[in-house]
Amino acid sequence: MGNVISTVPLAFPNADLIIRTSDKVEFKVHKNILALISDVFKDMMSFDAINPPQAQATSGDSKSSLEPQLVDITESSRVISNLLKLIYHAPPPNSISLDDMIDLFQTMHKYQVTGLDETVQDLFLANIDAKKNPLRLYAIAKKYSLKRIADTLLPDIVILNFGALEMSAMSKEIDALTLRESHKIWFFAQRRAALIMKAIEGAIISPFKFTIQCPCRGTPRGYVPPVEALNNLPADARCSSWAKYIALAKNHVKSTPNSTVIGDDIRIRAANSAQCPLAFKFLFEHCKDTFATLRVTLDALPWNFDKEYDKLRGTS
Repeated sequence: MGNVISTVPLAFPNADLIIRTSDKVEFKVHKNILALISDVFKDMMSFDAINPPQAQATSGDSKSSLEPQLVDITESSRVISNLLKLIYHAPPPNSISLDDMIDLFQTMHKYQVTGLDETVQDLFLANIDAKKNPLRLYAIAKKYSLKRIADTLLPDIVILNFGALEMSAMSKEIDALTLRESHKIWFFAQRRAALIMKAIEGAIISPFKFTIQCPCRGTPRGYVPPVEALNNLPADARCSSWAKYIALAKNHVKSTPNSTVIGDDIRIRAANSAQCPLAFKFLFEHCKDTFATLRVTLDALPWNFDKEYDKLRGTS
């Protein structure tokens, strides 16, 4: 089978370099552009590590011109086509698979391609459903220092129970995750859980002003207090279901430090365990605005605590 010249825009007429892939497809490109973006190609040009140029007679001219230099590589044309499209700012592929993205990461790493980190992460985030196997993709992102992809995956990684993972989830890429990285994920979960509970325990709840008396713990609650006392009610003036909710929330965020802690399920359990006829009214009606505000607050909390982790470890 003969060589196949790639189609435009990856076969430039003024090219001075031909890249020939493992499946014998030739890409006509420019040395200076590849040398600018790839340290490996830069070294290859510097040390003349590719085939020497060949003289070829120019039609109608006694002088000879040089054919583009040729370099053979082990990557397939599909991988190199995707990479060159990024390098030359050509239209990206209409769709790209996860395997293609991994091949692209590996090739960029092999040839020490710089300056395309943001572009390749944009391509990944626009085409790949990271929810299907977040741990595998997180390991890949950490291996190739793709920070935006790693940070995007953190909400799914931090809540993982590593001890309960099935063997099918333990892909070979996970070997790239070090013990330090695993400890860091645990630390992130603890820090976020602490911030969630700080927000919940500090939530502002207006006085529980109902016109019947609440029988919680045998003390009158839910009555309308004097106006001057509204801003000075003690914490236990809240329905006892709030304390039940706090206890359940603390347990929940230990394993799942996200906004599910303010979901209906936990509030229902708190109301049922409070044994107070006003518990549901308090948690679902009276505290409705409080929980809406908490959701916004919790969703805005960070997932990444790299700087804090490094500071506590004494590293910068």
